[in-house]
Amino acid sequence: MKTNWLADGFRYLYEVVVEADKPIFMFSMVLLPFIAPLLPALITAQNLQKYMEFPTEWTWIGVVAFELVAMLSQMASVSANMKLVDDPHNPALISEARRTGLSYGIYIATLIASNAILEFVNHVSFSQVLVTACLTVGLSFSASLINATRIYNRDRDDRDEYNRQSLQEHEDLIRREKAQEKLERLRIKQGKFQESSNPSGNLVESSRKVPEDLESSKKVPNFDWRKMKNALTREELIVMANWSPAQMDDMGKKTGYTYKTMSNWRANARQELGLEKDDEA
Repeated sequence: MKTNWLADGFRYLYEVVVEADKPIFMFSMVLLPFIAPLLPALITAQNLQKYMEFPTEWTWIGVVAFELVAMLSQMASVSANMKLVDDPHNPALISEARRTGLSYGIYIATLIASNAILEFVNHVSFSQVLVTACLTVGLSFSASLINATRIYNRDRDDRDEYNRQSLQEHEDLIRREKAQEKLERLRIKQGKFQESSNPSGNLVESSRKVPEDLESSKKVPNFDWRKMKNALTREELIVMANWSPAQMDDMGKKTGYTYKTMSNWRANARQELGLEKDDEA
């Protein structure tokens, strides 16, 4: 009993760790580009205030500027180079990667030069200058390389989702066009059947003029469904069986028959396909 309790406890702990691993990892990856450039920006701001006697307000403006330039140039450079990996011969991507890489290089060079010059001029030991350079460059570059994976996966997922939606929209458009084409073929066949069954056109005219209540009382001649169904394919029967009220009304206007006649066609098509039995069941 104790063994089962202990096993359940470890199993629950494992599930908690596994479920928390991904969100913690993603949170750290998103936070990293903000945190990594902060220390180099603060070191630079301290040197500006200490050796150049910058006012405090100017110093904090410099901190914010260094932070934003570092974060944006890092993410832009990583994203551009990751896209270039997928399409290495694209001139636009090559140009974008060069521009963003140059902006990131200028940021690093400015960071190193401003700190190194100020410290050398003020007789700071070489070891301190080297440590400052390692902190500024090391943090920035390591954050860029780690963040590259997240940015690459994010951009790839966005492209895949866009392609999936575009493909789905294209398939929906093709399905609608095919359905409309089948409906149009059915309308043409119905028109031909109507002309062959009524060469004088009297039946059509009468069905246009006679109200629906007279048709329901069987005073209007009806079509021969046995001849009608032989002229239809199974796909056209399926289309007819699934007519909506709006489609029946539209088809009635196109063929000259009344709405009730269209409804009878639909009912006969469903009966022919065995759908009426399914509905009853």
